[in-house]
Amino acid sequence: MKKIVKLFAILLIIISVSCKKNPTNPNTSDCKIYGNWNLEYIHGGIANIYRKIPQNESEVINFYPNGDYMSYTNSGNNFTGKFEILKQKTIFDDSLIDVITFNQLTLPATPMPKVIIKLSCDSLILSDNYVDNFYYVYSRIIYKPD
Repeated sequence: MKKIVKLFAILLIIISVSCKKNPTNPNTSDCKIYGNWNLEYIHGGIANIYRKIPQNESEVINFYPNGDYMSYTNSGNNFTGKFEILKQKTIFDDSLIDVITFNQLTLPATPMPKVIIKLSCDSLILSDNYVDNFYYVYSRIIYKPD
């Protein structure tokens, strides 16, 4: 019986260590947030909607190393401002994780801060910091010479 208890305790320790959330730090990652990102789809909310963004409604956001960002759509809505990545508590975790904040210099109102759920070399997932949150899934735009 003691062997079973020890085995169970070891298994429990392994599972708890392997499940620990380790968010990506966009400031130290090999794949930085800087660059151009295309919004692919949005999902979430109370109704758990899924909306793929049609090409004629595309939304692109550019992050620059100096802290500037520019967001624009096919419909001609262009927004510029400053962004900052801070460590904050969120609805997802009591520990401090990366949150991107925006200080928009153009109207309409400044967007709410977004939690960085995932950052890799080719994808960026941001989320609202609300119980009925939406996820915004972006893909990196790679410009290829003709």
